[in-house]
Amino acid sequence: KKMFLVVSNYTFNKTCEFANVILPSGVLIEREGTIITGERLLRKVNKVIEGPKEEYKIIYDLAKLFKKEKIYL
Repeated sequence: KKMFLVVSNYTFNKTCEFANVILPSGVLIEREGTIITGERLLRKVNKVIEGPKEEYKIIYDLAKLFKKEKIYL
């Protein structure tokens, strides 16, 4: 089957080989929010350095480029 695949990742992996579009993604120190660790603990993550644009902002900019008025994420 044919598929259009968009991948958002900070490293190039096997999935990226099949992707039509690869979006940049920030690593943990470039993000702010919460994560769940392998031990199922909730941790707050503080941004240490400025990274690439967040994924939702990239999707929003692409939607504006294609003149879409409503975006559902």
